Amino acid sequence: MKENIPVSYTFEISSRAAARQLREQKCMETHAFGLEQSLRYEDYLRTEPDRHISGTVGTEQFATMVRASLQACKNISECSASGVDRDCGIVRAAGTS
Repeated sequence: MKENIPVSYTFEISSRAAARQLREQKCMETHAFGLEQSLRYEDYLRTEPDRHISGTVGTEQFATMVRASLQACKNISECSASGVDRDCGIVRAAGTS
């Protein structure tokens, strides 16, 4: 102190350090909350379709519907590949193939 050396601008007094730590803590809490919300939403996206299916049509009926749809898609693909679209019941707009 005798030499009157100026304090560096990077020197942090205790009140500034406390304010910085508080800002960093709030930032980390906000980030953690966002991550938690993201995880909850991902979990919801994973479980909601199954819950909806079992609550509306039931898993057995849904499985039957999926198998029928897959078979219909397979038939459409086979007909399109062989060029016999009208036998599969596909109605095409004029000018499309």
